[in-house]
Amino acid sequence: MSTEPEPGEAIRGTDVRLTVSRGPERFEVPTDLVGRPYDEVVAQLQETVPVQLTRVDAHDDAVGAGLVIGFTPAAGTELRRDEVVTVTVSLGHAPVAVPDVTGQSPEQAQANLEALGFSVVRGEDGRSAAVDAGEVMAVSPGPGDGPAAYGSAVTIVVSAGVPLVAVPDVVGMKEEEAAAALQAAGLTVDSTKFFGNKVRQQQPAAGESVEQGTSVKILVAF
Repeated sequence: MSTEPEPGEAIRGTDVRLTVSRGPERFEVPTDLVGRPYDEVVAQLQETVPVQLTRVDAHDDAVGAGLVIGFTPAAGTELRRDEVVTVTVSLGHAPVAVPDVTGQSPEQAQANLEALGFSVVRGEDGRSAAVDAGEVMAVSPGPGDGPAAYGSAVTIVVSAGVPLVAVPDVVGMKEEEAAAALQAAGLTVDSTKFFGNKVRQQQPAAGESVEQGTSVKILVAF
């Protein structure tokens, strides 16, 4: 690459120092930058490694959001001046699909959801004709809502039994009309009939809230 003395100088019996090239200059991205905050990594590289940096973001279940996952070419690779190096930065844990926990006990549903990284909130109990009392009847967000953020809260609603309905007033109706009205409200009919065809009494009384499927006694007489 060079001599000392420089070429052209007159010398006799003098030592000449030769500087030999090792090839084009090369640089390396330190391996200890992996796992460190992106801004900190960029600041260090801009001071010490003359390369061009680009950034891509990706989910990583093991590397926290904002930290560097890795480099392309990989850290430790010999690089030319101004070579493009891609820095991959973590978006944090990938979103997680919420499983269908309806029909499970609250304890089992909570354990299944927490195993996936969710926190679990129990909402106010509801009522369902399809889910037995004491079992989970709804979850929000649910399986149909797409993946949810890792570590986010999921609310479960536990069934307190079948829905409540208001008992219609059937006193004075003909037996057939009364039975149709009660059945339309989701109730069953227990009819006691004397002579006549009109409802004179009912139990439970009109306006009471009872569980769907409850039997309403009617007395049919003149």
